[in-house]
Amino acid sequence: DTNIGGINYNNANDTLNLRSGNLNRLTAASNGDISFYNDSAAQALYWDSSTSRLGLGVTNPDTALHVETSADTIVKVEKTGGNYIQLHATGAGGRIKSDSQINFDVGSNAGALTLASNGNASFSGSISSGAITFTSHNHQLTTSNANNIEAKIGTTGAAGFLLQDSANSFALQLYGDSSGWG
Repeated sequence: DTNIGGINYNNANDTLNLRSGNLNRLTAASNGDISFYNDSAAQALYWDSSTSRLGLGVTNPDTALHVETSADTIVKVEKTGGNYIQLHATGAGGRIKSDSQINFDVGSNAGALTLASNGNASFSGSISSGAITFTSHNHQLTTSNANNIEAKIGTTGAAGFLLQDSANSFALQLYGDSSGWG
């Protein structure tokens, strides 16, 4: 039976099929689209020649590389013998993972944001926000917008700097002992 395996040309739809185990494994269409099929006869890898896009698990890729699965998805890009970066899409959200540091470059600003493997982060440029709060290990940095002026730099309950307004009235305080703010 010629449908079980072999190379078949379908004149009606102008496609060339590579078959094995009574399933299409590869189909090349006359428009240049190419489909590779998995063991379940579903298109596992699809090349859309009209858009020059590759789909893994999707037959209508909407980007140059589009990966879609029903399970959590991981895309890994690795330099031979070197570092890698992984993109994770999970039911709980997304993650970016690297075995080293992750650098975000914006335009000509190389190192706009760097996340190091030891947990440190650095950035160049400025922060614009209505309010910024950072508290970690009893160290505190707080800023607020112009209508509610508040700036705290230092440690909670210890040496620091406080400039405040609104409900606590305008004040400037410098602490040099443990009587700081709570």
